[in-house]
Amino acid sequence: MSVLPDPGASRAVLIGTSRYRHLRQLPAVSNNLRALAGLLTGPVSLHLPAQHVSVVENPAAGQSAVGAVRQAAAEATPHGSDSADVGGSVRGGY
Repeated sequence: MSVLPDPGASRAVLIGTSRYRHLRQLPAVSNNLRALAGLLTGPVSLHLPAQHVSVVENPAAGQSAVGAVRQAAAEATPHGSDSADVGGSVRGGY
């Protein structure tokens, strides 16, 4: 039997880039980040409080994404959470 993490103590960080200087733009990434955040906070998923889901879209530097991950981990740890999830959207192909 699996036990789901406590939504009140868990955090999720979603990271995605849709804008590029020299590559084709990926507007679907923005939609996917919003949709996934909605799923994580919805009743048929983990039902996380909205303030426990951070979306880092088009970070100007890696530090913004790392900062969000560190903050989520720090917030989850004092509560004894076994879940601090990070998701990313990676550009594939050639």
